[in-house]
Order: sequence, then structure tokens, then C-alpha cells
Amino acid sequence: MRILLLGALGSALLAVAADAAAPPRKIVVQLQPQNGSGEAGTALLLAVGRSTRIVIVVAGEAAADTQPANLHAGSCYGVEAIRYGLSAVRGGSSTTVLGIPLERLTTGRLVVDIQQSPASLHAAKDARSVSCGSIPRAQPDHDSARDGSPT
Repeated sequence: MRILLLGALGSALLAVAADAAAPPRKIVVQLQPQNGSGEAGTALLLAVGRSTRIVIVVAGEAAADTQPANLHAGSCYGVEAIRYGLSAVRGGSSTTVLGIPLERLTTGRLVVDIQQSPASLHAAKDARSVSCGSIPRAQPDHDSARDGSPT
């Protein structure tokens, strides 16, 4: 009976340790207005198996507007090349499923960027962005190393 109980306890501890070391399941990115647009909101990145669902919600966009959204390399102060295209923001929202795991998007070098219009994709870099937010770098879980267990 003791061996069975110890085996179950060991399995439970391994499951907890594996869960603590698991990559993040969701990330919320705050989208800040750019270039005086007044468009602010959030982008929710959700791990869905080996894919990522990205849900964008912004306020301040006209209901009839269609605005391209992308994940860019760089920062909001200097967006670089488009890394992944997202569904356009229409009426203040957009949902996209990328066939990429969430942990590949948490390098600290990607931003969610919404452009003013489809035509502005080819305009001057500083004039086209209406809302932007940096996807944070995934942080390792250091709490599991401080649980008092020997290393």
C-alpha cells in the first residue's frame, strides 16, 4: 500500500513540476495608440495545441474601417519586416489562428502592429501605424527552483 501511495505522490509531483515549467498558455499585449490615432486595445495570444489564436480588440476605430494587422520584427518605435500576417481589424476586432506555437512568438522581438489602411502598408514607416504593442519575452518559472528541494 505504501509503495502504491508513494508512486501516486511521485506522479503528482512530476505533473506539477512539468506544469510549472510549461510555456505560457496565454499572453495579453496592450496596444497603444500610434501617430495620434486614439486607437488603443489588447491582443490576446492563446496557445491552442501547436497553434496560436490571436484576438485583437481596439477602441477608436471607425466601424466601417478595415485596417491590416501583422506581427512585425522590431519595436513599436521602429517596426521592421512583417513576420506573420494577421486577419484585418474590422469594426474594432480581428481573430487569427497561426499554425505556430505560442512559445515561438515570445522571443521579445515581435510586435502586434495595426496599420491605418491597406494602402498605408506601402507608405512611410512612421505614418502608417495606428496601434502597436510589444509581445513580451517568455520568462522562465524560477519559483520551482525555490521550493526547497535539493538541486
